[in-house]
Amino acid sequence: AQGALGDLLYQTLVFPGRALPVPLRYKVFQNLPEVFRGTNLALFVFVLAMVGLAAWSRRGWVRAAAALAIPAAVLAHHLYPSDFWGRFLAEALGLLLVLNGAALVLALARRDLPFPPELPALALALQYLAQFTFSGVWYSYLGAYLSVPVALLLLRWLAGELRWAGALAPALAGGWLAAGSVLFLAGSVYRDAPRPQLTAAFHSAKLAGIRSTPADVERVDGMVAEVERDSRPGEPILAFPDFPGLYFLTGRRNPTRQDWYNRGTLTPEVADQAAAELARNPPRVVFVQTYAEWDFLRTTPPLDYESDPKFAPVYRFIVANYVQTGAIGDILVYRPRASSSR
Repeated sequence: AQGALGDLLYQTLVFPGRALPVPLRYKVFQNLPEVFRGTNLALFVFVLAMVGLAAWSRRGWVRAAAALAIPAAVLAHHLYPSDFWGRFLAEALGLLLVLNGAALVLALARRDLPFPPELPALALALQYLAQFTFSGVWYSYLGAYLSVPVALLLLRWLAGELRWAGALAPALAGGWLAAGSVLFLAGSVYRDAPRPQLTAAFHSAKLAGIRSTPADVERVDGMVAEVERDSRPGEPILAFPDFPGLYFLTGRRNPTRQDWYNRGTLTPEVADQAAAELARNPPRVVFVQTYAEWDFLRTTPPLDYESDPKFAPVYRFIVANYVQTGAIGDILVYRPRASSSR
Protein backbone atom coordinates (compact mmCIF):
# COMPACT_ATOMS: atom_id res chain seq x y z
CA ALA A 1 0.00 0.00 0.00
CA GLN A 2 2.83 2.40 0.82
CA GLY A 3 4.44 1.69 -2.53
CA ALA A 4 1.17 2.38 -4.33
CA LEU A 5 0.72 5.67 -2.42
CA GLY A 6 4.25 6.75 -3.23
CA ASP A 7 3.73 5.95 -6.92
CA LEU A 8 0.45 7.89 -6.91
CA LEU A 9 2.09 10.96 -5.36
CA TYR A 10 4.99 10.75 -7.81
CA GLN A 11 2.75 10.37 -10.86
CA THR A 12 0.40 13.13 -9.67
CA LEU A 13 2.73 15.74 -8.25
CA VAL A 14 6.34 15.09 -9.30
CA PHE A 15 6.32 13.56 -12.78
CA PRO A 16 4.16 16.28 -14.44
CA GLY A 17 6.68 18.85 -13.24
CA ARG A 18 9.46 16.94 -14.96
CA ALA A 19 7.47 16.52 -18.17
CA LEU A 20 6.32 20.13 -18.28
CA PRO A 21 8.32 22.38 -15.93
CA VAL A 22 6.26 25.24 -14.49
CA PRO A 23 6.84 27.76 -11.67
CA LEU A 24 6.04 26.75 -8.10
CA ARG A 25 3.15 29.24 -8.09
CA TYR A 26 1.50 27.37 -10.93
CA LYS A 27 1.96 24.04 -9.16
CA VAL A 28 0.04 25.40 -6.18
CA PHE A 29 -2.63 27.58 -7.77
CA GLN A 30 -2.67 26.25 -11.35
CA ASN A 31 -4.18 28.93 -13.61
CA LEU A 32 -6.93 29.93 -11.17
CA PRO A 33 -5.65 33.53 -10.74
CA GLU A 34 -5.73 34.07 -14.52
CA VAL A 35 -9.13 32.43 -15.07
CA PHE A 36 -11.14 33.95 -12.22
CA ARG A 37 -11.22 37.73 -12.09
CA GLY A 38 -13.69 40.61 -11.73
CA THR A 39 -17.28 39.40 -11.70
CA ASN A 40 -16.16 35.80 -11.11
CA LEU A 41 -14.47 36.72 -7.85
CA ALA A 42 -17.41 38.93 -6.84
CA LEU A 43 -19.76 35.99 -7.39
CA PHE A 44 -17.56 33.64 -5.37
CA VAL A 45 -17.34 36.14 -2.48
CA PHE A 46 -21.12 36.53 -2.50
CA VAL A 47 -21.59 32.76 -2.47
CA LEU A 48 -19.25 32.39 0.51
CA ALA A 49 -21.07 35.18 2.33
CA MET A 50 -24.42 33.46 1.79
CA VAL A 51 -22.96 30.14 2.93
CA GLY A 52 -21.77 31.76 6.14
CA LEU A 53 -25.07 33.54 6.72
CA ALA A 54 -27.12 30.38 6.20
CA ALA A 55 -24.79 28.22 8.28
CA TRP A 56 -24.74 30.43 11.35
CA SER A 57 -28.19 32.01 11.34
CA ARG A 58 -30.78 30.65 13.78
CA ARG A 59 -33.75 31.95 11.82
CA GLY A 60 -35.27 29.52 9.37
CA TRP A 61 -36.35 32.12 6.83
CA VAL A 62 -32.85 33.67 6.82
CA ARG A 63 -31.27 30.30 6.15
CA ALA A 64 -33.71 29.56 3.36
CA ALA A 65 -33.25 32.99 1.75
CA ALA A 66 -29.46 32.76 1.91
CA ALA A 67 -29.42 29.24 0.43
CA LEU A 68 -31.75 30.27 -2.40
CA ALA A 69 -29.70 33.42 -3.05
CA ILE A 70 -26.76 31.25 -4.15
CA PRO A 71 -28.35 29.66 -7.24
CA ALA A 72 -30.24 32.91 -7.88
CA ALA A 73 -26.96 34.84 -8.04
CA VAL A 74 -25.44 32.23 -10.33
CA LEU A 75 -28.41 32.43 -12.71
CA ALA A 76 -28.43 36.26 -12.62
CA HIS A 77 -24.71 36.25 -13.40
CA HIS A 78 -25.50 34.86 -16.84
CA LEU A 79 -28.21 37.37 -17.71
CA TYR A 80 -25.86 40.05 -18.98
CA PRO A 81 -24.33 39.60 -22.47
CA SER A 82 -21.28 37.40 -22.28
CA ASP A 83 -19.30 34.67 -23.97
CA PHE A 84 -21.26 31.75 -22.51
CA TRP A 85 -19.20 29.03 -24.21
CA GLY A 86 -15.98 30.67 -23.14
CA ARG A 87 -17.00 31.09 -19.49
CA PHE A 88 -19.50 28.45 -18.41
CA LEU A 89 -17.17 25.51 -17.83
CA ALA A 90 -14.59 27.47 -15.84
CA GLU A 91 -17.26 29.22 -13.76
CA ALA A 92 -19.05 25.97 -12.98
CA LEU A 93 -15.81 24.35 -11.88
CA GLY A 94 -14.88 27.41 -9.82
CA LEU A 95 -18.22 27.35 -8.03
CA LEU A 96 -17.77 23.66 -7.26
CA LEU A 97 -14.37 24.39 -5.73
CA VAL A 98 -15.82 27.22 -3.63
CA LEU A 99 -18.82 25.23 -2.39
CA ASN A 100 -16.74 22.14 -1.64
CA GLY A 101 -14.16 24.24 0.19
CA ALA A 102 -16.94 25.76 2.27
CA ALA A 103 -18.39 22.29 2.89
CA LEU A 104 -15.03 21.06 4.15
CA VAL A 105 -14.64 23.98 6.58
CA LEU A 106 -18.17 23.59 7.89
CA ALA A 107 -17.85 19.81 8.26
CA LEU A 108 -14.68 20.31 10.31
CA ALA A 109 -16.25 23.01 12.47
CA ARG A 110 -19.67 21.42 13.04
CA ARG A 111 -21.15 17.99 13.50
CA ASP A 112 -24.64 18.49 12.07
CA LEU A 113 -23.80 18.32 8.36
CA PRO A 114 -25.14 15.33 6.40
CA PHE A 115 -21.62 14.17 5.50
CA PRO A 116 -18.23 13.80 7.23
CA PRO A 117 -15.34 16.15 6.35
CA GLU A 118 -13.62 13.34 4.47
CA LEU A 119 -16.23 13.54 1.69
CA PRO A 120 -15.65 17.19 0.61
CA ALA A 121 -11.92 16.70 1.20
CA LEU A 122 -11.87 13.80 -1.25
CA ALA A 123 -14.07 15.71 -3.71
CA LEU A 124 -11.71 18.70 -3.62
CA ALA A 125 -8.67 16.50 -4.05
CA LEU A 126 -10.13 14.67 -7.05
CA GLN A 127 -11.16 17.88 -8.83
CA TYR A 128 -8.03 19.85 -8.02
CA LEU A 129 -5.54 17.09 -8.73
CA ALA A 130 -7.14 16.55 -12.13
CA GLN A 131 -5.36 19.76 -13.13
CA PHE A 132 -1.93 18.46 -12.26
CA THR A 133 -1.07 17.67 -15.83
CA PHE A 134 -0.78 21.48 -15.75
CA SER A 135 -3.59 21.82 -18.28
CA GLY A 136 -5.44 24.16 -15.95
CA VAL A 137 -8.88 24.56 -14.46
CA TRP A 138 -10.75 23.75 -17.69
CA TYR A 139 -9.73 20.09 -17.49
CA SER A 140 -10.50 19.69 -13.79
CA TYR A 141 -13.94 18.46 -14.84
CA LEU A 142 -12.21 15.07 -15.14
CA GLY A 143 -12.25 14.91 -11.33
CA ALA A 144 -15.46 16.81 -10.58
CA TYR A 145 -17.83 13.85 -10.42
CA LEU A 146 -17.89 13.84 -6.57
CA SER A 147 -17.82 17.61 -6.01
CA VAL A 148 -21.21 18.00 -7.74
CA PRO A 149 -23.27 15.92 -5.26
CA VAL A 150 -21.34 17.41 -2.32
CA ALA A 151 -22.23 20.94 -3.46
CA LEU A 152 -25.90 20.01 -3.86
CA LEU A 153 -25.99 18.33 -0.44
CA LEU A 154 -24.49 21.46 1.08
CA LEU A 155 -27.17 23.67 -0.47
CA ARG A 156 -29.88 21.39 0.86
CA TRP A 157 -28.43 21.53 4.35
CA LEU A 158 -27.97 25.32 4.24
CA ALA A 159 -31.68 25.82 3.58
CA GLY A 160 -32.48 24.52 7.05
CA GLU A 161 -35.77 23.03 8.14
CA LEU A 162 -37.92 24.53 5.39
CA ARG A 163 -38.33 21.48 3.18
CA TRP A 164 -39.42 23.40 0.10
CA ALA A 165 -36.30 25.55 0.26
CA GLY A 166 -34.16 22.48 0.88
CA ALA A 167 -35.52 20.98 -2.31
CA LEU A 168 -35.54 24.15 -4.41
CA ALA A 169 -31.99 25.39 -3.76
CA PRO A 170 -30.15 22.26 -5.01
CA ALA A 171 -32.73 21.83 -7.79
CA LEU A 172 -31.99 25.32 -9.13
CA ALA A 173 -28.24 24.83 -8.89
CA GLY A 174 -28.36 21.35 -10.38
CA GLY A 175 -30.71 22.52 -13.13
CA TRP A 176 -28.33 25.36 -14.02
CA LEU A 177 -25.40 22.95 -14.13
CA ALA A 178 -27.28 20.39 -16.25
CA ALA A 179 -28.81 22.93 -18.67
CA GLY A 180 -25.55 24.81 -18.99
CA SER A 181 -23.68 21.59 -19.71
CA VAL A 182 -26.17 20.66 -22.44
CA LEU A 183 -25.88 24.11 -24.04
CA PHE A 184 -22.10 24.02 -23.73
CA LEU A 185 -21.89 20.67 -25.50
CA ALA A 186 -24.45 21.75 -28.10
CA GLY A 187 -22.18 24.59 -29.10
CA SER A 188 -18.92 22.68 -29.18
CA VAL A 189 -17.60 19.19 -29.91
CA TYR A 190 -14.70 17.91 -27.86
CA ARG A 191 -11.57 17.55 -29.96
CA ASP A 192 -13.37 18.15 -33.24
CA ALA A 193 -14.32 20.92 -35.64
CA PRO A 194 -17.42 23.13 -35.22
CA ARG A 195 -20.70 21.23 -35.62
CA PRO A 196 -21.65 22.71 -39.03
CA GLN A 197 -18.49 21.15 -40.48
CA LEU A 198 -19.28 17.62 -39.20
CA THR A 199 -20.93 16.45 -42.41
CA ALA A 200 -19.49 12.95 -42.97
CA ALA A 201 -20.38 9.64 -41.26
CA PHE A 202 -17.85 7.00 -40.24
CA HIS A 203 -17.99 3.55 -41.83
CA SER A 204 -16.09 1.85 -39.01
CA ALA A 205 -18.51 -0.40 -37.11
CA LYS A 206 -17.59 0.95 -33.68
CA LEU A 207 -18.20 4.53 -34.84
CA ALA A 208 -21.58 3.90 -36.46
CA GLY A 209 -23.84 6.94 -36.21
CA ILE A 210 -21.03 9.38 -35.41
CA ARG A 211 -20.17 12.24 -37.75
CA SER A 212 -17.03 14.30 -38.26
CA THR A 213 -15.33 16.34 -40.97
CA PRO A 214 -14.89 14.57 -44.34
CA ALA A 215 -11.10 14.69 -43.95
CA ASP A 216 -11.22 13.17 -40.47
CA VAL A 217 -13.57 10.40 -41.56
CA GLU A 218 -11.25 9.60 -44.46
CA ARG A 219 -8.27 9.35 -42.09
CA VAL A 220 -9.98 7.22 -39.45
CA ASP A 221 -11.75 4.83 -41.82
CA GLY A 222 -8.58 4.52 -43.89
CA MET A 223 -6.43 3.61 -40.89
CA VAL A 224 -8.96 1.02 -39.70
CA ALA A 225 -8.99 -0.55 -43.18
CA GLU A 226 -5.17 -0.68 -43.34
CA VAL A 227 -4.95 -2.34 -39.93
CA GLU A 228 -7.61 -4.94 -40.70
CA ARG A 229 -5.86 -5.81 -43.96
CA ASP A 230 -2.34 -6.20 -42.59
CA SER A 231 -2.80 -7.63 -39.08
CA ARG A 232 -4.94 -9.90 -36.96
CA PRO A 233 -6.82 -9.04 -33.74
CA GLY A 234 -4.47 -8.86 -30.78
CA GLU A 235 -1.37 -8.12 -32.83
CA PRO A 236 0.66 -4.94 -32.18
CA ILE A 237 0.24 -1.74 -34.17
CA LEU A 238 1.32 1.81 -33.37
CA ALA A 239 -0.44 5.16 -33.70
CA PHE A 240 2.03 7.99 -33.13
CA PRO A 241 1.91 10.36 -31.40
CA ASP A 242 -1.86 10.48 -30.85
CA PHE A 243 -5.02 8.57 -31.72
CA PRO A 244 -5.03 5.78 -29.12
CA GLY A 245 -8.64 5.11 -30.11
CA LEU A 246 -7.30 3.15 -33.07
CA TYR A 247 -6.45 0.25 -30.74
CA PHE A 248 -10.07 0.10 -29.59
CA LEU A 249 -11.50 0.46 -33.07
CA THR A 250 -9.41 -2.39 -34.49
CA GLY A 251 -8.97 -4.76 -31.54
CA ARG A 252 -5.19 -4.50 -31.85
CA ARG A 253 -2.78 -3.70 -29.04
CA ASN A 254 -0.22 -1.03 -28.34
CA PRO A 255 3.24 -2.59 -27.85
CA THR A 256 4.30 0.25 -25.53
CA ARG A 257 3.02 1.42 -22.17
CA GLN A 258 2.44 4.94 -23.51
CA ASP A 259 -1.04 5.10 -25.02
CA TRP A 260 -0.88 8.80 -25.89
CA TYR A 261 2.35 10.63 -26.67
CA ASN A 262 1.28 13.96 -25.20
CA ARG A 263 4.18 16.40 -24.84
CA GLY A 264 2.84 17.65 -21.52
CA THR A 265 3.14 14.20 -19.97
CA LEU A 266 6.29 12.96 -21.70
CA THR A 267 9.96 13.03 -20.76
CA PRO A 268 12.90 11.93 -22.94
CA GLU A 269 13.35 8.96 -20.58
CA VAL A 270 9.77 7.79 -21.19
CA ALA A 271 10.32 8.15 -24.95
CA ASP A 272 13.51 6.09 -24.74
CA GLN A 273 11.62 3.40 -22.85
CA ALA A 274 8.89 3.36 -25.50
CA ALA A 275 11.47 2.97 -28.27
CA ALA A 276 12.99 0.00 -26.43
CA GLU A 277 9.57 -1.59 -26.06
CA LEU A 278 8.97 -1.17 -29.80
CA ALA A 279 12.25 -2.92 -30.53
CA ARG A 280 11.21 -5.89 -28.38
CA ASN A 281 7.72 -6.09 -29.85
CA PRO A 282 7.67 -4.39 -33.29
CA PRO A 283 4.24 -3.34 -34.59
CA ARG A 284 2.87 -4.72 -37.83
CA VAL A 285 1.96 -1.27 -39.13
CA VAL A 286 2.69 2.27 -37.90
CA PHE A 287 0.75 5.47 -38.46
CA VAL A 288 2.55 8.78 -38.02
CA GLN A 289 0.56 11.99 -37.83
CA THR A 290 1.98 15.06 -39.52
CA TYR A 291 -0.20 17.49 -37.51
CA ALA A 292 -1.32 17.59 -33.91
CA GLU A 293 -4.48 15.56 -33.45
CA TRP A 294 -6.42 18.48 -31.97
CA ASP A 295 -5.68 20.62 -35.05
CA PHE A 296 -8.57 19.32 -37.16
CA LEU A 297 -8.50 22.40 -39.38
CA ARG A 298 -4.70 22.13 -39.91
CA THR A 299 -3.94 25.71 -38.94
CA THR A 300 -0.67 25.04 -37.06
CA PRO A 301 2.76 24.11 -38.47
CA PRO A 302 3.46 20.39 -39.11
CA LEU A 303 4.98 18.38 -36.26
CA ASP A 304 8.78 18.34 -36.16
CA TYR A 305 9.66 15.03 -34.52
CA GLU A 306 13.39 15.03 -35.17
CA SER A 307 14.09 18.22 -33.21
CA ASP A 308 11.85 17.36 -30.26
CA PRO A 309 13.63 15.25 -27.59
CA LYS A 310 10.26 13.96 -26.36
CA PHE A 311 9.33 12.57 -29.78
CA ALA A 312 12.71 11.88 -31.36
CA PRO A 313 13.49 8.42 -29.84
CA VAL A 314 10.27 6.84 -31.09
CA TYR A 315 10.39 8.63 -34.43
CA ARG A 316 14.00 7.57 -35.04
CA PHE A 317 13.11 3.96 -34.31
CA ILE A 318 10.28 4.16 -36.84
CA VAL A 319 12.33 5.62 -39.71
CA ALA A 320 15.26 3.27 -39.00
CA ASN A 321 13.18 0.09 -39.06
CA TYR A 322 10.18 0.98 -41.19
CA VAL A 323 9.57 2.47 -44.59
CA GLN A 324 6.73 4.71 -45.65
CA THR A 325 4.41 2.75 -47.91
CA GLY A 326 1.59 5.23 -48.31
CA ALA A 327 -0.48 7.98 -46.76
CA ILE A 328 -4.09 8.38 -45.66
CA GLY A 329 -4.80 12.05 -46.05
CA ASP A 330 -1.89 13.61 -44.20
CA ILE A 331 -1.22 10.56 -41.97
CA LEU A 332 1.83 8.59 -43.04
CA VAL A 333 1.70 4.77 -43.16
CA TYR A 334 4.85 2.79 -42.33
CA ARG A 335 5.53 -0.94 -42.60
CA PRO A 336 8.58 -3.03 -41.58
CA ARG A 337 11.40 -2.74 -44.12
CA ALA A 338 11.63 -6.51 -44.63
CA SER A 339 7.94 -6.99 -45.39
CA SER A 340 7.69 -3.88 -47.57
CA SER A 341 10.48 -5.13 -49.86
CA ARG A 342 8.74 -8.40 -50.67
